[in-house]
Amino acid sequence: MTSDKTCVIIAEIGINHEGSAETCARMIEEAAAAGADAIKLQTIDADISYDPASPSYELFKSSALSREETAAMFDLTRQLGMQPFTTSVDYETIDWVDRLEPWAHKVSSGLLTTTPILRYLARKGRKLVMSTGMATEEDIDEAIAAVRDEGAADITLLHCTSVYPTPPETINLAAIPWLRERWGVPSGFSDHSTGDEAAALAVAFGAVMIEKHFTLDVARPSFDHHISLDPAGFKAMADKVRRAEAMIGKPGRNMTEHELEVRRWAHRVLVAATDIESGELVSTANVTFKRPPKGTTGGLRPGLLESLTGRRLTRKLAAGEILREQDMQA
Repeated sequence: MTSDKTCVIIAEIGINHEGSAETCARMIEEAAAAGADAIKLQTIDADISYDPASPSYELFKSSALSREETAAMFDLTRQLGMQPFTTSVDYETIDWVDRLEPWAHKVSSGLLTTTPILRYLARKGRKLVMSTGMATEEDIDEAIAAVRDEGAADITLLHCTSVYPTPPETINLAAIPWLRERWGVPSGFSDHSTGDEAAALAVAFGAVMIEKHFTLDVARPSFDHHISLDPAGFKAMADKVRRAEAMIGKPGRNMTEHELEVRRWAHRVLVAATDIESGELVSTANVTFKRPPKGTTGGLRPGLLESLTGRRLTRKLAAGEILREQDMQA
């Protein structure tokens, strides 16, 4: 990630690799080419985290990468100039993932109320990225209090809606600045909608991270392919996010050199409305305002006309000629 980027774009591969390290490696390479700053996986031990009757058990059981494969994916991500991290939800898995030195530990929406795990993650001393789907304000209060009690200081809250896909009318991007102001931490957006409109708009709401599901084929069944972007779609999204950042800029009137150059000739100045003789008094009848020729300097602002009224000219002015301070008696 370069220093001029303010929003971290995260390619959420998750388990869309379907358990294939080869596919995962290709996805990482494609994500890098598409403009991702970070790669997020999901590293879940299904036997620890899910009851066999849970709909998640078989999905995660069949798609797990080995520890060696996960470590290789972290290495590849770094080689391509991105940051790797993952979601892990049990103590043992968290320990070995932490030894891989992830960029952050991710707290998924479904883990936000599991405060014992949150406290354990916080004690690792790394950045925490916490999703808030399904969470009440009280849930977030408890989660933030838990990690802060353990010394966590680098916390980012991600707004998201845990509906797949999220309908536009329920995305609620206004929650992004609310999270930042309510808990005093950076906030971002974990996008479960289709397309890329919400991600680009989130930047305007102050998102410092955009997390978007990534796939090689949006038509594949199951997993998260249907709410993901393929490489071309992800690149289009990343480009829109960067353009949005450039458009937003910084608070205040920050004129570019180009705008300053336009200002030098585009503002109107006082000019003679008719031929004016030397010694004649300035009045609203013989002085008006016009945009001058490009390159003109030294013209007087129209707002000065009232204060100049009644002063005598020291030289003759032809109609249309620019009035300057030195043309009038003191």
